Amino acid sequence: MSPDPVKFILFGILFGIVSGAGVVIGIDYLNDSFKDEDFIEKSLNIPVLVAIPSVVVESDVIAMKQMDKKVIIATSAYLSLILLLLFIEFLQRYVGMTILPFREAASEQN
Repeated sequence: MSPDPVKFILFGILFGIVSGAGVVIGIDYLNDSFKDEDFIEKSLNIPVLVAIPSVVVESDVIAMKQMDKKVIIATSAYLSLILLLLFIEFLQRYVGMTILPFREAASEQN
């Protein structure tokens, strides 16, 4: 009996999506900071006298856009690699086409 790599890859993708969503929901649930003045006035029943504005410089916006592009590129590359390996395993297991002969090399060594 050997493990089924296709099931493991699909389980890993599903587990990653579910755990990512869980972390986002958990962080949002545990964040107890106030976001705007109206929410403070409604929840605490006190007037807001002063609000400190968020100062965003143009260089910060450009840096964040560049960082977002890098994250999207890295994520896309990782997802493409996982999907490529899943496709190769699918072809080898169900179609019988061997693209990367990992199993034959491993069985010849034993």
